[in-house]
Amino acid sequence: MMYMKNPRAFVAGHSSGAVLISPNGSSVCVRKKLGHLWALMELLREPASREEIEQALQVEFSEIEGLLGVLEQREIVLFDEIEKLRASIPPRPVAASFPCKKVVVGICGAVQAGLIIPLLVVLQRLIAQQVEIVLTDAAENFVRPELLSYFGFRVWTDMYAGADRIDPETGTRINVPHIYLARSADLVLVIPATASTVQRLATGACSDLISLTVSATEAPVIVVPTMNRAMLKYAPVRKNIAELRNCGIFVVEPGLGFEVSLESDDQLHFCGIGLTDGTIVRAVMAILTAHRELAETLEPSPGVDEIETVKASNFNKQRPAASKDSISIS
Repeated sequence: MMYMKNPRAFVAGHSSGAVLISPNGSSVCVRKKLGHLWALMELLREPASREEIEQALQVEFSEIEGLLGVLEQREIVLFDEIEKLRASIPPRPVAASFPCKKVVVGICGAVQAGLIIPLLVVLQRLIAQQVEIVLTDAAENFVRPELLSYFGFRVWTDMYAGADRIDPETGTRINVPHIYLARSADLVLVIPATASTVQRLATGACSDLISLTVSATEAPVIVVPTMNRAMLKYAPVRKNIAELRNCGIFVVEPGLGFEVSLESDDQLHFCGIGLTDGTIVRAVMAILTAHRELAETLEPSPGVDEIETVKASNFNKQRPAASKDSISIS
């Protein structure tokens, strides 16, 4: 039997005292044996036996038995067999198999761009083997290319290729960035999508790298609009969002979020990406599944005169909006 710090508990403090924060959120203050407490917290990052604790702290076990009892009672420290202790540490999430080889993520100049990195890491671990990032000029006000590079993402900010841009698969120079990104992507995700980006995508403006990539890709495209509620209600914005759907682009309805412009408003509104990264990840997984189903040849069923065949090669291109038939994702 060994001791180890509970990975779901926290301890914080200074020279006058410490706060023990249990997994259930309850807390208690400790003002005695702080030296032993900090030494235990450092030691018990890995499983340790009673003998190892005595040797490391250079004390008789009886001197710290009361403190360990409190820590165990508050679930700050676990006491169990080493296999069970190690099993209490959750593994870093990783997909057994990736639904995509490459995802191209377009990040626009909305405030929520500053909170996008955890989502990108999840995409890299669960959705795609490779995630490439396209930043608009406005997005660089909220997230720096250098920061994204530290996490292993290749970042694109310019429509024009540089001498250092090499295709990792072929080893050849990338001459036209948007064609390379469009052809190599299995999915294009534009998040957070501002009103200006939505307008460029809906009108085929092709005036920045994101709109160029979307216009040239045959991969499914997901757009996640993020803006003030008043902007979402504005008729031209609504028209542009409707046009994206008509073009075969998946538009994710706004999730709950705080409006930055309403500092004193404690109410959540449907205006943003959503409160958790898992919301978008689930949406991406569901949309990829729906896209594969829609891309398969649909066989006519009794009572249906004609069903349009939708192929993967042109699913994301201009096509009539569905009239009578609809697809339900459960």
